[in-house]
Amino acid sequence: MSKIVLLIEALYKGRQLANSAAWKNSAILASFLGTAFALGRAFGYDLGLSDEHVASIAGAVLLLVNGYVHMATSKSVGLKAKG
Repeated sequence: MSKIVLLIEALYKGRQLANSAAWKNSAILASFLGTAFALGRAFGYDLGLSDEHVASIAGAVLLLVNGYVHMATSKSVGLKAKG
């Protein structure tokens, strides 16, 4: 099975990725970087992007990474089983 298929399969309830701790640490890092990105703009660092772009990028990173990791590393939450 391809790695992408395995990443998608982990989203189903009752399945989870191996090494949950490493995945959760990655989510924490992504959250930190997304927040730092937004805070940098708030404190006046010119990132070459508008406030709306910064907010959209930071929000998307936080939502996508954290949402995926929470679903993929827990057997008790996720999408309904196939079938």
